Amino acid sequence: MYRKLFTKIIATPRYLKRLSIVWGILIWVLCLMPSNELPKTSPIPQLDKIVHFTLYLGWSVLVLLTLSLYKRRFNAAFILFLLLLCSLLIELLQFALPIGRSFSILDLLANSAGLLAGWAIFRSLK
Repeated sequence: MYRKLFTKIIATPRYLKRLSIVWGILIWVLCLMPSNELPKTSPIPQLDKIVHFTLYLGWSVLVLLTLSLYKRRFNAAFILFLLLLCSLLIELLQFALPIGRSFSILDLLANSAGLLAGWAIFRSLK
């Protein structure tokens, strides 16, 4: 019963496309928030890297699933490259904009790992 509900409502190209866009906007907003609006400390070490990994894992799964539901052939490596370029652009903007944030290669690595993990999950769903 739940599987039918999932495929009828959630696994539609239109819904997933919108969700992918909203997820991408969420990443941009969260990553470009001024540093004074972020929590100063966390009880979990490297929590920000876990968040980066999770956000990009979710985004890659959503984008790849959306494209696969449109029944078009697409190059997953190219899509992941574009998402990685978005990640790099965000890091560069954090450095360039006066928002109290800085470029972090570790954030970029966490984002990359999330993208690759999302691709692996997508491949396992096919």
